[in-house]
Amino acid sequence: MEAMDKPVNEEAERLPEDFTSLEKAALIVYEHVYRRITAVDQQTACNVMAQALCDLSPLYAYEGRMERMRALRTFELTGGVVCDGGGRLAFPDRRPELVRVAIRTEDMRKVIQTLIESGIAFAEIEAQHGTATPEPAADILTRNA
Repeated sequence: MEAMDKPVNEEAERLPEDFTSLEKAALIVYEHVYRRITAVDQQTACNVMAQALCDLSPLYAYEGRMERMRALRTFELTGGVVCDGGGRLAFPDRRPELVRVAIRTEDMRKVIQTLIESGIAFAEIEAQHGTATPEPAADILTRNA
């Protein structure tokens, strides 16, 4: 399935044009960087990519009628578990889920470039994000540099 074939939820379509929903961004990153990997299902792949986006780029919560974008702080994302291909971030400590998360499109492009240039294997990112205490993707990239 191509990135543009996936149905986009109505809210994501109304984001400011310089933002992309985390869910859509995860699919786009996967398609651009790791599209030849077929050993995992699309949802797992998107969860892993969304987690990498969380680690490597600022994220934003969109509120109201998408007119207000609020930068999420590190402490708001700490301990978050990506679910539904990036459609939501759940928290084991029972904080409320984040379901309206976006990334600047330009930041998404930078992450794509970083992942391509690093040559990091999808399996290495997946292994780190499958653990109870994942190592941030930025640390993996630094170690592989």
